[in-house]
Amino acid sequence: WHDPRLDSIATKLIYQQLVRGIRYGEYRCDKDKELAMIAAQQYYIETGGAPTLDTTKLADLLTNYLPDNCLKKGGIGYWIQGICIAYDKLSHNKPTSIALKQDLVAYSKCRWPLLFSRFYDAYKFSGPSLPRNDIVIAVNWTGLYVVDEFEQVLLELNFPEITAVSLSRSGKLNGQSFSLSTVKGDDYTFTSANSSDIHDLLLFFLNGLKSRSRFVVSLQNFDNKGDDNFISYFKGDLLKLVNDTGEAILTQKDSYLFGECIRTGNTGNFTTDTVYVLPTLDKLPNDVLNMFVKHTNNMEKCKTSSKPVVDVEVKYEHTLEKFSVDNMRQNEKRTIYRTLNRRKKSSEIWKHSRDSINNPFLMKLQDQNELS
Repeated sequence: WHDPRLDSIATKLIYQQLVRGIRYGEYRCDKDKELAMIAAQQYYIETGGAPTLDTTKLADLLTNYLPDNCLKKGGIGYWIQGICIAYDKLSHNKPTSIALKQDLVAYSKCRWPLLFSRFYDAYKFSGPSLPRNDIVIAVNWTGLYVVDEFEQVLLELNFPEITAVSLSRSGKLNGQSFSLSTVKGDDYTFTSANSSDIHDLLLFFLNGLKSRSRFVVSLQNFDNKGDDNFISYFKGDLLKLVNDTGEAILTQKDSYLFGECIRTGNTGNFTTDTVYVLPTLDKLPNDVLNMFVKHTNNMEKCKTSSKPVVDVEVKYEHTLEKFSVDNMRQNEKRTIYRTLNRRKKSSEIWKHSRDSINNPFLMKLQDQNELS
């Protein structure tokens, strides 16, 4: 729900991140026209909205706008021609530089959502099978992604698909885990040194989206029995709030709200205790809606935005990895704001490696210099 118009400082920072990322190939464009348009917008912003494009000046600036491989592949003349065409269309509308930055920020968020993520190292402890268990979790404005070190997406859960989030502690920070429940009834548990951060971030998005949402799904049939003040609907129907948002339901402000049944187009009151607030600002695609219709039984037990955080004693298998948590020196904890293609895999000392051993592994031996 971020609006670039409301935070000029964030917009400026994200814009600088975007243009730098494009220049160094982190944000990749599939088509040359797309890259040429972004370059034209950069030129427009930097020249203060010049009415015409100076090709000599543009030639000097191309290395600041385009990745080296694209510049070599097309040549300077090719890119100047493409950028000039894009600039003519752009300058005709005479937008302000600030408005262009705002548009670019909004565009980039939708164009490269995974690269606008916060990344965490984690381990899948339980749940449906994935190709591997040592994974990276990425959280962004669209949902949660599970990826591997090759940047392949192993699991994608959009926020409407997540029905519950909970946090468990085993008494040690590194023993924390968090669990997810989905509308399909799947339950995943992940362990991570950053479980608390992931849990809080997911709840921040879920609760924020629900409080702003105008869409709910019915959990049971309702017959108005001839009372035109109410609408009739079936279990799994999508309802849209007319005058309120999901916050009125979450705070139990009203027992009845006015809405529209999308299936029938009828409007009227409905009872708030028979619906589940969808964490979305837009109408969901039909395939996602069908998922809710098929699995409404799973929704009834997840009507609240999340399960409460509980402290429970979790018993794990004894492994060398878990022994290392308590007894071996640890590498720096990685909680990163950076793109996946810049992520470096750090060594884990408990794993087999051909690297030479320069320092003791055990923490209690770290101060004994004669062993180093």
